[in-house]
Formats: sequence, structure tokens, C-alpha cells
Amino acid sequence: MGVRTGSQYREALRDGRQIWIDGALVGDVTRDPRLATVVDSIAELYDLQHRPDLQDSLTFVEDGERFGLSYLEPRSEADLGRRRVMVKSWMDWTGGMMGRSPDFMNIHMTGFGSASEYFGRGGEQWGRNARNHYLHLRHHDLALTHTLINPQTDRSRPVYEQPGDTAAHIVEERDGGVIIRGARMIATLAPFSDELAVFPSTFLEVAEEAKPYAFAFCIPVATPGLKFICRPPITPVGGRVLDYPFSSRMDEMDCVVVFDDVLVPWERFYLYREPKLANGLFPETGTMNQIMHQFAIKNLAKAEFLLGLALTISETIGIGQFPQVQNQMAEMINTVELVRACIRASEADCIDGPGGTVLPAPQPLWTVRTLFPSLYPPLVE
Repeated sequence: MGVRTGSQYREALRDGRQIWIDGALVGDVTRDPRLATVVDSIAELYDLQHRPDLQDSLTFVEDGERFGLSYLEPRSEADLGRRRVMVKSWMDWTGGMMGRSPDFMNIHMTGFGSASEYFGRGGEQWGRNARNHYLHLRHHDLALTHTLINPQTDRSRPVYEQPGDTAAHIVEERDGGVIIRGARMIATLAPFSDELAVFPSTFLEVAEEAKPYAFAFCIPVATPGLKFICRPPITPVGGRVLDYPFSSRMDEMDCVVVFDDVLVPWERFYLYREPKLANGLFPETGTMNQIMHQFAIKNLAKAEFLLGLALTISETIGIGQFPQVQNQMAEMINTVELVRACIRASEADCIDGPGGTVLPAPQPLWTVRTLFPSLYPPLVE
């Protein structure tokens, strides 16, 4: 398939998935009024890949097949620049207001695929699985959600001492795979995704008791026994797109994931019963650098969108000549250019990564990640 269309994306969502909102099972996420407009927004992104004027900037060709550029394994500064253009194009389409559009997890999973040797430390089959699954994802141009966090109960205890045994964990091994039982949070984009990636993000004690909680795998959202419980939608029931232009079209939704004795095939695991490898997953594979690059670009699109909106308002009502307005505009411009400069610095100073790839330099991206939460509210104000 390589790159799919919006209609192909929509059709794939009609797979009998278990999506629950307000205590009721959603019959079809592509038609439910609380979710359908978000499906439309994501479908538009997939359709952009087929526009003749955008195809070369949103896709790449390898071995005669065309793939989405968010699946590119960057091997040079120029490759990072190509990927930036692709991410920025999608982010500009949504004003930067859909930070978990499919390119986020595409880049995430590409990082893991490039670092298959890391997963191979726990066993050759896990490294092979990571690489093969990356190739599978890019060939089918799939959308993913991910869940990283165990349910929050008693933070003073390690996960294996939590009351009620609520966190997702290994309960049984079978010839065909492993039974997982319990829950995870927070699966953003879950109703609109094809597959669920389950990875650890919190520290696990390197102990025998922690091993049932130390895993990484990816399975289809419609896997039997997998259930997603959504928070309430942001847009009120019956709210029009005209009145809620952002929340009605870009509410990515967050879900609690319930594993009701879910069978995960062996070939879907990247990491299995390895707390030490789980703890080093993001920094040691370099994947953190790659995904920070993506959401720094998202932040740039948001900042540029608000700057453009402010300039439009200023010009429309004729207040651009006032010094206080000019000062506020200058502050907004400074924010935009700071974020842009950090992104470019991360590319120019890229470092060697796994599997012959390059990683964006981390420090400029950490600067964006730590500063933007304080820079963004003044842009809105």
C-alpha cells in the first residue's frame, strides 16, 4: 500500500473495536457525532499525501514503493530537514492543534525500528520483531496510539505492590503468545488509530517481581479483549463545528485501556520481562530525540498560527500602529523565531544514532520542551 487515502483510513476504522463513551459502546467511530469530525480531520492528512503539489514533500520512494515521510529513517541533516517539512505541512493543516496526529507515532516507531539492536539485547527475536513491525507499519501507513502509564493508585509503592493488581501485567504464557490483564493510561488518539503501542515510561525496579510489568508490544486496536474507555468529549453534544472549530475537529481523545485477558502474539513483542531494558528504552534508542523533534515542529506551527491570527486581528481593526500592540507582536515573533532556531540547531548539530541513522541534537529540543509551556499562554493572551 505505501501511502493510503483518507477513505482507506476511514474504512480501516470499521473493525468492531471496543470504544466506550459515557457508559455506552460506540457502534462506528466514523459515524458517531462525537468522533466523526476528528476522523475527517485525520483523513484529510492522509489525502494530502496524494496531492500532486505535495507528494514529493510528504512522501519518499524506496525500492520502488512510496511511503509517508514520517517513516523516513534519517541518515543526514538533509533527511531531518525533509522530515521537518513533512511534519510542518501536516501541523500547519491543523494549526498545530493536533499534536498526536499519526506522524508522532510514526516517528516514534521508526526510532524503535532503527534501534532494533537495542531490543535484541533481550533476545534476538525481540530485535527482529521491532524491525519487522516498523516495516509493516510503514508499508500499510497505519495510525497508532500508545499507552505508557500505569493506573495511579498508591504512588509510594512499586507497581507490583499496588492494591487490586490493576496495572497491565503478564498472567500466562501460551504457545501462541502471552495473556495480558489489567489497565493502562492514557491512550491519546485511540478511537482513531489502527494499532496500540504499549511501552513503559516510568521507572521499574530491577527485580524479579517487576518482570511481569516490563514489556513492550504493539497490537491492533480491535484485538479481542481490548477495551478503551474515553473521557467526555470537549465539544458539547450537538455543538457545531462553526462554534467549536478546534475541539470539534481536533479533540484527539484520551482513553483508559483495559486488557481483559488479551492474547498478545509472540511476534508482536519488542521487549519481554526485562526491567533494565524497559528503563533505558527511550534514551538509549535515541527515540526521545526523534519525537522531541516532531513536537518542537508542532509547537512552531502553533506559535506561527497564533502570531498570524494576532496580525490578522491587528490589521483588520487597525491597531498595528499602537506601541503596546507592536511590543506584544514583537514578543510573539521572538517566541516563533526561538522555537524555529532551536529546531534548526538540533538538525545542524545532529549526532550519530543507531542503525546508521542520525539523531537531532537533544539540548535545543529540550529547550523547546521545557520553555514552550511557559511561552504558549502569553501567545494566547
